[in-house]
Amino acid sequence: LFTTISQSNRAWTQDLWFKTTQQNAGLAHRQTNTKRLFLENGNVCAQVEVVVANANQADKICSSGVNYADDDWHHLSHTADNGVHRLYVDGALAAQSGKVAFAGCSADTCANFTLGQDSAYFAGAMDAARFFDRALSRAEVADAFDAAVAIYDLDEPAGAGTFVNATDNGFDATCSGDSCPTMGVPGVAYTAARFDGVDDFMQVDPAQREVARFSYDFESGVPPAWNIQTTGSVTREGQPTKFLGLFENNTVKLNLQNLPVHDTVEVQFDLYLRGVWTGNNPVDGPDTWAWGVDGQDILRTNFSTQTNMNGAYQF
Repeated sequence: LFTTISQSNRAWTQDLWFKTTQQNAGLAHRQTNTKRLFLENGNVCAQVEVVVANANQADKICSSGVNYADDDWHHLSHTADNGVHRLYVDGALAAQSGKVAFAGCSADTCANFTLGQDSAYFAGAMDAARFFDRALSRAEVADAFDAAVAIYDLDEPAGAGTFVNATDNGFDATCSGDSCPTMGVPGVAYTAARFDGVDDFMQVDPAQREVARFSYDFESGVPPAWNIQTTGSVTREGQPTKFLGLFENNTVKLNLQNLPVHDTVEVQFDLYLRGVWTGNNPVDGPDTWAWGVDGQDILRTNFSTQTNMNGAYQF
C-alpha cells in the first residue's frame, strides 16, 4: 500500500489494531532500527534509533506478562517525543524508555514505511491504522481520530487496490498484485485487512506533493480572501503595478479555507519599500514590518540595514 506520509520527524504516534496467533511477527517498520513495531514471543515491542555519545543505537522496549498473539483484537499505540518513546497496549502503558535523542532522517533519505512487515511478515488481521505527527498523551491514545495525519480504516471490499485516507484532503493509498492483503474480513469497526505471513505488506512512501496553490497579484482587484484597507499603484519597470496599501498600524489579513490538515504551508512573496523608509517614527517608532500566521510572527524586520533607502527594495 503506497501513500505520501512524511514520517521523518522525531515526534510521532503510530496507532493500529491487530489480531494474530503469530508469536513473532512484524507489525510496522521504517529503515533498520529507526521505527519498528513487532511481536516477540507474544510480547509487543517497539524499537527506535537513538543518539548516545554521538552514535546511533537501537533502543527496544517490550510488554511483558501477557500473550498478545491470542487470536483476539488488541489496540497498539507507539508514541515518541522529547527523547522518550512509550508503548501502549489496549489503552494501558506497557513500556517506555528515554535515552538522549532520536536519530532522524529527511523525507529524501528515509526508506519506505511498511505495515505488515518487519524482520518477519505478519500473519493475521490489522485494522484502523493511524499516523500522527506528534506524540499523543495517554488520554489521547484511546481516542486519537481527530488529530491523525493519516487514517486507513481498511473497510474496502475484497480485491480493492485503492484505500481511502479518511483525514481531510488526505492522500489515498494503493497496492497491486499478490503483495496486497485480503480485504473484507471481520474487523473491530467494520472490516479489516488480513495478511498472509508470506509476502503481504502495506508500504507508506516518504515522498511529499503539493496539493493546493494560491496566487494573488492584485492587478484585477482584491480577491475575496483578502481583508485590506486599500490598494495603491506604483511604476515598476516602466509599468503601473498595483500593491497592497496599508498604513499606521493596520493589518492585512488573508484567510485561506479548506487547507490540508497537518500539512506544511509554504508562502512566497515579494516585499518592496516604496519611497523612503526611516525605520524610526518619531512618535511610535521604531517602524516594523511583520508577517504572521495564526497570530504568530513568522518574520519581523525594521529594515535597519536599509535606513533612508530610496526606491524599491526587494526583501
